[in-house]
Amino acid sequence: MEKDKESALDFYLNSSSDLIEKYESFTKIITNSAQCKKCQDVIVSNHRHDYVSCSCRAISVDGGKSYLKRSAVDFSHLIEKSSIRFYTIHEIMVEIKNCETQSGFGGDYYIKKKKLAEEFLQDSKAYYAIKEKDDIVSQLTQSLEIKRNAPKV
Repeated sequence: MEKDKESALDFYLNSSSDLIEKYESFTKIITNSAQCKKCQDVIVSNHRHDYVSCSCRAISVDGGKSYLKRSAVDFSHLIEKSSIRFYTIHEIMVEIKNCETQSGFGGDYYIKKKKLAEEFLQDSKAYYAIKEKDDIVSQLTQSLEIKRNAPKV
């Protein structure tokens, strides 16, 4: 499962801002933190409504793993340190199943969310397929280089 989470983080980090915005509801906050340029404190919000300020009170973070909220006297003093990842393929499959069971209760909301989840699933599978092909080509290239540079017997 850790490999899935690493892949989901990689997918997030290599996605365009349009894709990140489109699939924002399928992201998970890993850490909610920031660093103050004035006092150098790194502050972390660990749970919902955990409002934390640095020692010089120049910046604050809030929200834990539920949401990202920032406060600052001057935002130029804030260095963002949070980590976010997309859902793994397994997590998105669970989300699709949840939308199917809830669609009778929430109507259009769950139908639209399921459709978006299915699009996200297709985009993420396409990303992983391209990445896997790139990895295979890279491994083959390395293997050929090793064989080419091996001493002849």
